[in-house]
Parts: sequence; C-alpha cells; structure tokens
Amino acid sequence: MGEDFFVEFEYTNIPYLIICFFGAISHIFLLNGFIKDPLKCFKNSKTYLMANLEVADLSVCLIAFCYRFGALRSHRLLAEILLSLALGSSAVTIVSVSIDRYFMITYPIRHRNFMTGKVTSLWLACIWLISAVLPSKFLIFGNKKYDLIAASVVGFILNFFTIAVCAFTGYNLKRQSRNIRLQNSAAIGIENRAQEIRILQEKRFLNTIILVACVVAVCMIPASIFHQLLLFRSLEEKIILIVFNSLYYINFAVNPLIYVMRLPNYRKTFLRLYVKRNFAVEQNHNVSQYSLDVPGRPARFGTTAC
Repeated sequence: MGEDFFVEFEYTNIPYLIICFFGAISHIFLLNGFIKDPLKCFKNSKTYLMANLEVADLSVCLIAFCYRFGALRSHRLLAEILLSLALGSSAVTIVSVSIDRYFMITYPIRHRNFMTGKVTSLWLACIWLISAVLPSKFLIFGNKKYDLIAASVVGFILNFFTIAVCAFTGYNLKRQSRNIRLQNSAAIGIENRAQEIRILQEKRFLNTIILVACVVAVCMIPASIFHQLLLFRSLEEKIILIVFNSLYYINFAVNPLIYVMRLPNYRKTFLRLYVKRNFAVEQNHNVSQYSLDVPGRPARFGTTAC
C-alpha cells in the first residue's frame, strides 16, 4: 500500500484508530496491574515475559495509532523501523513464554534455581536484540517489496513452533497429573494436593498461551495473504482490506481481555485495582506457593505461582 491509498481514503483509518486506542488503554491497565501487584503473585519469570509482551503490543498499538492518525506520515521509515521492532519482540516473546513454561514443567527445580532476576533481564534484552534484526536491515538495505513475504513465513514458523512447544508441555503436564493420581499414600496427600493445584494453574496458563498463539494466526494470516496479493496484482477491494487490517490490529489489542477472562489472578488484580473490590488470597494459592518454595528459605525470584 502506498501513500496515495491513505491520502485518498482517510475515513478507512477510523476502525484501526478505535482498535488501537482501546488496545493501548487495556495494555496500560494490565501493565499497571503488574507494577502494583496487589495480590503479590507477579514476581516470576513468566510475568516478566508477559509484561514484555504487553510492552511490545502496546508499542504496536501506539505506533499504528500515530501513523494512521497522520502523526508519523512524514516519517514513514521511522514508523516502519519502530513497528518492525515491536512486531518482532511480540512474536519472539510468545515463543519465549512457551519455552519458559516447558522448562518450568519439565525441570521445575532447575528452572527455579536458574531463572533469577538477572537471567530474566538478560533474556528480555536478548529478545529485543533479536527483534532488532529486521529494523537494522531497513537501515542497511532499505525496504524491499518481498520483505512482507519473508516476515510472514518467519511469523508462521514462530507461531507453529510456539504451538508445538505448548502441546509438548501440555503432554508433560498430563503425565505429571496422571502420576500424582496414582500416588494414594495419605502421608503425602497434602503435597499431592499442592502439586495438583500447581498443575491446574499451569494448564490454565498454557491453554491461554495456546489461545493467544491461535489468535495471532487467525488475525494475521488473512492480512498477510491479502497484502502479498497486492504485490503482484492491482486489487482495490477496500472492504476486504479494512476487515483484514482490523483483524491484524485486534491481535495486538485483545490479549489483556484474554488474560482477564482466562486467568483468575489477573481478573482479581483488575477488580481490586479498578473496581475496588477486595479479595482474600485463596488458601489453595498459598498452598501451591508454599509447595514451590524450599522449606526454611524465603521465596526466590520465579517461585510464586500466579
């Protein structure tokens, strides 16, 4: 799409502006919940990765809003560089969350000891460095018309890898759950119960990540295919373009709603911060958190179940 399209059909930007605006607001609310943390359950590597995903998606919404509104129209290259950086960080972060959950489920003790605050910070820095590859290419070689095809292929591979890792993690969770049910000793009944609660929490979060990955595929694939067709044919179907582009932006705006609907602690955090409802921390949550900590030692970074 060129500049002429946006100049001629300015009214078509209205759906994108609305989606990006509400997406930015929802991401800001969720990031505020991470920072204030009223339930004291967000001090772990999973949450820091999720916060990084929120920052990346928030950046996409803000950049797209400014560009569609016309603020960055005279700085097209800058907008493309910033947008590519945010898009890359969003995709790589989703993959990172799935990998983090895999090691958390498969090697819980090693994960707890290894994923300190410093390691997580280094991981986040690596995500942004990897995401800077495509913007660096813009500065060195310029923007080629086939870049969108390459970006779509890479995005499809990352999305497929994410779902594959999540599926394998789910298989390990199911196997652990089956092993726990086979243990019927009364002496370790409390420990088994705590492990069952942890597995249920991990299953819920894992299903949420799979849902997020599916939303990425459903929202981004139609727009990618249509824009690739625009490279080779002169298509002017404005309605189809609006629908596909709207789906594209919805992908970066809808994640906070998915978290609030799917994850109880995210929902309670929202209600406590913005509706002023008080919730007592559930006893099962305390048992699950205690089961993940080493007796006699304070909780380490990354041990809190949320």
